[in-house]
Amino acid sequence: MLDLTFEMNTQNISHTWMTTIQENIIGIEKRSAIYTWPRVSFNNKLYFGDQDKKRFIRANFLNNINNTWGIPIVSDRTTLTSTASAGQSSITVDEATNRHFYAGRDCVLISLTDWETYEVATISAISGTTLTLSGTLDSTWPAGTNIYPFYECRIEQEQTRDVQASNVNSINISARESFEEHRTFSYTLPTIDTDVFPVYNSLNLFLYKPIDPITELYIHPFSIFGPYGIQSYYSSYGSTRAAFKRTFICNTRKMIYDLFDFFDAKQGRLGSFYVPTFMGDIIISAEVDSTDLTLTTRKLYMTADEIVGQHIYIRLEDKSYVCREITARPSTTSITIDTPIGTDIPTADLKNTLCCFLHESRFGVDEITYEYYVENIAETKLRFDIL
Repeated sequence: MLDLTFEMNTQNISHTWMTTIQENIIGIEKRSAIYTWPRVSFNNKLYFGDQDKKRFIRANFLNNINNTWGIPIVSDRTTLTSTASAGQSSITVDEATNRHFYAGRDCVLISLTDWETYEVATISAISGTTLTLSGTLDSTWPAGTNIYPFYECRIEQEQTRDVQASNVNSINISARESFEEHRTFSYTLPTIDTDVFPVYNSLNLFLYKPIDPITELYIHPFSIFGPYGIQSYYSSYGSTRAAFKRTFICNTRKMIYDLFDFFDAKQGRLGSFYVPTFMGDIIISAEVDSTDLTLTTRKLYMTADEIVGQHIYIRLEDKSYVCREITARPSTTSITIDTPIGTDIPTADLKNTLCCFLHESRFGVDEITYEYYVENIAETKLRFDIL
């Protein structure tokens, strides 16, 4: 394995699942998981002017491009809080949570002064900020040494080294975790933090607020036959499918890994949850008493058959929220909900009250990718398919 131990300028990280979906004409799905743990992949971008690094990359593109490469996850950097001496079987780090540190997986210690001086170790257990190793350290490492999760990967078959000037090069290495031997680690699906993803009607609520714009998709394939005369129409779907494409900015390490854990707990497209549209689908037009079951709205543009049974998300002016089910549509400008909101909404607060549909959905992709701006800030784009 070739160990690539100098830091990347940027590194995108992906978790990939594999789901098969069988769907009937009215949209009922049967979903099955093919993977039992997520595959990790990277897109690494590096600019450098160091002559040794340039020669190192060129030599190994020529001679090792077809071999496995060891890739550090630079966004998951942590540091030693005390000296780790040769012969030690545990090390204490600044932080170990919300990173790709797992029992049975590797980590790498890299010298702060020489990128070619490093040591790879296998983690056997994690407790707080202590990483217990399956063996002992070969070298002594001072406090402040950088430590990264370390993955054995295969890189793409074709690589490019761009030479902007004689002393400035850039490379972009796409790498995917290698599984050419039986894995030596166990994997358990993450536990979803219900403070972040609360439970409503037995399913989690996905309440991360996307940044603008939000893209809505409407899909309804159909065919028209009869090119020489009277035509006949055939619909491939019993009803139109809808989906959303959304972009999220996660500005803390915990937020990044809460979403990683949620995606992994749902195994990509496999599991379902509730997602509000955040679109203002229903406009409440008259004040609401805390005990009201019927809400006065602006014109709904939906029949009773279309709207009854739908769930709604109501966000109040103080940013608290309630979720309710629509049980009736008395008129084109009113809905009845299953239980009262439990708080008054005066007329003055209506302009800051959001009422939108809350759809049972699943992820429309089996891969989540984070594009890191800096170590603790990252962007991801996701698709949600309404069930």
